[in-house]
Amino acid sequence: MSSTLQPLGNFFSEKTYPKPAQWCRIQGVMERRAHPNLAHNLVKLFCRYAHWGQLFLKSQSSLLALLFLISCAFGPVAAAPVVPPHSTTSNAGVATKRHHTDYYTEVLPNGMRLILKENLTSPTCSLNIFCKVGGFEENAETMGISHFFEHLFFRGTPTLTGSQFKRAIEALGGQTNANTGRDFTHYFINLPSKNATKGMELLADALKNAELSQEAIDQERNAVLEEYRMGLESPPRILNQLLSEMAYGSHPYALPIIGTESTIRSFNRPDFLKFRSTYISPERITVIVVGDFKRTDMLRVLHNEFDSFQRPQKRLISNFANITAPTGEVLQVQDGRAPMSFVMLGFVGPSVHNKPDIYQVDVLSFLLGLGHGSLIQRELVSKGRSQDAGVQFTTQRFPSLITLYSIGRIGTEEQMKKDLLNTVSLLRQGKFSERDLRRAKAFLRSNYSFALETNAGLAENLGFYASIDDVSFTDSYLDCIDKVTSQDIVNMAKKYMSGGYYCVELKGKEKKKAQAAE
Repeated sequence: MSSTLQPLGNFFSEKTYPKPAQWCRIQGVMERRAHPNLAHNLVKLFCRYAHWGQLFLKSQSSLLALLFLISCAFGPVAAAPVVPPHSTTSNAGVATKRHHTDYYTEVLPNGMRLILKENLTSPTCSLNIFCKVGGFEENAETMGISHFFEHLFFRGTPTLTGSQFKRAIEALGGQTNANTGRDFTHYFINLPSKNATKGMELLADALKNAELSQEAIDQERNAVLEEYRMGLESPPRILNQLLSEMAYGSHPYALPIIGTESTIRSFNRPDFLKFRSTYISPERITVIVVGDFKRTDMLRVLHNEFDSFQRPQKRLISNFANITAPTGEVLQVQDGRAPMSFVMLGFVGPSVHNKPDIYQVDVLSFLLGLGHGSLIQRELVSKGRSQDAGVQFTTQRFPSLITLYSIGRIGTEEQMKKDLLNTVSLLRQGKFSERDLRRAKAFLRSNYSFALETNAGLAENLGFYASIDDVSFTDSYLDCIDKVTSQDIVNMAKKYMSGGYYCVELKGKEKKKAQAAE
């Protein structure tokens, strides 16, 4: 499902950033992600001092709090459905335009895409740059460079130091952040609409002229390393990375987006200058503006900032080896440090290009494991067979994993796995009701809609699809969801969840008696 559709599943998401639209209950009151340093400190304290068992046993609200903190520090990657690309294409030296009932698109002569959506419900504006570069363009030597570059984006230009740049944004009433995923990197500023022009000038300056000084690199290296070390203490992060390595093999999706300690320490200014000249090019960039503005005025600003922007284009990687499901179980068992055990199963699912499968698997994921009324919650959690369990599915440019997870007592790993597989079997046999299907669709629809209540959420939704497929994906998504039938769910379960699968078991560690007594 899309970046707007994951209230629970992103507990196991492999990304290095929080996506506000992924947390629909929080998105309505947040126009930006939590401050990264605050989030890092909270997660660090939480992981070191919280009593894991008590946390998971208390309530799902406690779990959601943990999920949000982990997401803020380590993030994600997110998913959704698709619609055939519209006819807007870039002809050499010719700008193309397209009007839509909800948004306006234009392709500049240099290949850069503009998407504008006027929304007069709030005197605010969300300014966004999505660049089609992320983990999928990296290798063993460069993994983590996209994420590290993200940290440097707002660290100053030849005319403004990093601190001056941040103060300039704050003086406009703005909030800024960025995030990196497998398929794209996202930079944004949210601010009062009256200051949108100046905000866009600052965002464009960072895009074209980020200084990438060695001093800033050395300072940010410490922050990235701390983020990396915290990930080593996170069971969800460990599970997700192990599953990715098993499922994707030599495909770049197998690599950790944050990189490794070795690669993080190896990057210096020449590496980032090369990265920028290679990947931060107009043809890879979509600029999205959503909010209270006049389109003609904003287009004038955008043309002034970007018409002359030129960098050579490097072709997007698109022909990786096929990602195929295994013929049987592929199992990896590891010892963990938490006083509980985790089990995760991964079935190779569709990519954004597999239509209508992508819509049907979105509904399947909600029916199977998202929400209190889902099959997994009813069969495992409500019956006391698991402390928490659910499903994650994220739409990606290349095939994504339909991931099932369960958290329970030490020594119950095999039973948890068996319970998850039995619940999948119910889907394949069609042992669910029309009421279950209606609940899944209604819950999916509400999650999707609630995430679009802010300008930031609207912009992120448009940018997400524009980056992995086409912005027109958003045009008929809910209509496609409404068309999904019970037989479609059965067919998808048989197609994607009948053969082999990947499994990771992270066994918990019993507390020592002395510690327990304390």
